[in-house]
Amino acid sequence: MELPFYLRTLPPEALEIIRFYRMSGVTIALSQAITDGTGLSDRGFGKGIRRLVTKGYLVLDGDQRYRLTDFGRRAVDEFVDDGSPQVEDTEIAVESRAVERRLVLVLPKHFVAEQAVNVYAGFLDADSSHATDDPLNLLLRLSVVNGEPATARESPFLLDSQAVRQAFEVTPGHFTRARVRVQVYQPGDDLDDTRFAGGMYVDVDVLPPGSAAEPDYTAYGTDIQLIATG
Repeated sequence: MELPFYLRTLPPEALEIIRFYRMSGVTIALSQAITDGTGLSDRGFGKGIRRLVTKGYLVLDGDQRYRLTDFGRRAVDEFVDDGSPQVEDTEIAVESRAVERRLVLVLPKHFVAEQAVNVYAGFLDADSSHATDDPLNLLLRLSVVNGEPATARESPFLLDSQAVRQAFEVTPGHFTRARVRVQVYQPGDDLDDTRFAGGMYVDVDVLPPGSAAEPDYTAYGTDIQLIATG
């Protein structure tokens, strides 16, 4: 049996780490245990772990502990181990293509100053020409001008071809208007190789504190381009 295609796009160092999780049967492991179990050099471990984190197979749980995501557990379950080393001098060439997705920001028509409320950011379903076989690893950043969070709040997630959304709590300040900004980034193979994919912002009127206003939500959207492999 051959490796599934989505695993064959990984560098060999990453495959050695996947093999480690399969052989050890653990879902969380310290970086030192992974290095010892795979025999990878520090450089090889760094290359493999970066790819697995940016592609959504692993998350860093703190203190150098790496935990398998649901996607990572699927990869471990489907990993075909013939006993031969995965690390070689060459890597598989992978074709990439641009896919277009509709980014949507859903928020109330009016805010009330100092009153926290949820807004939602996400994507609509992909049409058939822009569907992807494997999930895309994305980083969504949301910030508010004249409110909180003033510093961008980040939410990593995997985007498949289905609709998805993420809730963010925002609190407008004592202003007549607040601006909600959402930006989408697509991490590359290395942690410093992150691509800005697009974004949008919406200005919302802010009512005085204590105003009675039930949230009446409105959706805004824009198309952004992402890079898919395969």
